[in-house]
Amino acid sequence: MRCNKLRIQACLNRPYPVDQKPWIAVLISSALIFFLLGLFQPFGLSTFPSARKWMIVGGYALVTAISTAVVGYLFPMVFKRFYHPDRWTYGKNILQCIFIVSVIGLGNFLFDRGLTDRPSDTFIPMLLTYLLITFLIGIIPAVVIVVLSQNRNLKRNFRDARELNRHLADSLKATEKVHREGTPVRLSGATKDGIELYPEDILYLEAAGNYILIHYKTAGQDAVEQKRLRATISQMEEMLAAYSFIVKCHRAFLVNLSYITAVEGNSQGLLLSLRHVSNTIPVSRTYTKLLHRMSEQA
Repeated sequence: MRCNKLRIQACLNRPYPVDQKPWIAVLISSALIFFLLGLFQPFGLSTFPSARKWMIVGGYALVTAISTAVVGYLFPMVFKRFYHPDRWTYGKNILQCIFIVSVIGLGNFLFDRGLTDRPSDTFIPMLLTYLLITFLIGIIPAVVIVVLSQNRNLKRNFRDARELNRHLADSLKATEKVHREGTPVRLSGATKDGIELYPEDILYLEAAGNYILIHYKTAGQDAVEQKRLRATISQMEEMLAAYSFIVKCHRAFLVNLSYITAVEGNSQGLLLSLRHVSNTIPVSRTYTKLLHRMSEQA
């Protein structure tokens, strides 16, 4: 049971791409609601004359469009931290879908109250009925929007990966020799503990809670070593700001462009493969343009 809970939690915490074009969700959801209501005719729509029925169906579709637009456009502006692209997950996306459907259900109920003169004692039962039916009908648009969004992001990330691989063609050559220039840089954090490294030897830095893991190589050695410092990724970024080949690709990662061997794209984003490292490094959408610009200069 505990194992299943951990799997579910891991799945919900997986990164999910933020929708960069909410108008597509607004258009698709309202069009599908118009079609589905016209087809199934819930809420007693079949009892209305044809002309009035289609006007009412259009009203429900408009409620859907307004509700989806409010959540899709206004909420990210107000709740910036919650909607930050680097923190957006499958779990948050599911919560947003549930909230959108709830808002649409409430809007449909208020729309119905404006059209009809129902007894006051039917308020709660009708509200629950509208929420239930909206959830049942809303499953179809939600699934369609998720599938289309995943396909759109997959194509975009494949395109970005191809462009990055082309720009980084020179640095992607797997040369084992790294040319060291200048003097080592000292990296330190909140304690006296620190390490002196040639910046060219750093593969990547990774934030892990209150610590930073520095992955690096030393001259004449093939093994990758680690150093843990009590510091933030922002502090490391500031200390390494003079070295243009070390760039931020994610809120939790700094990467050395010289060690990149390949860039891959999937529906969640871009992944960097590094020489001497078996795991991949994520690239968040926020830093894709920066990585493009830095790779062109590499």
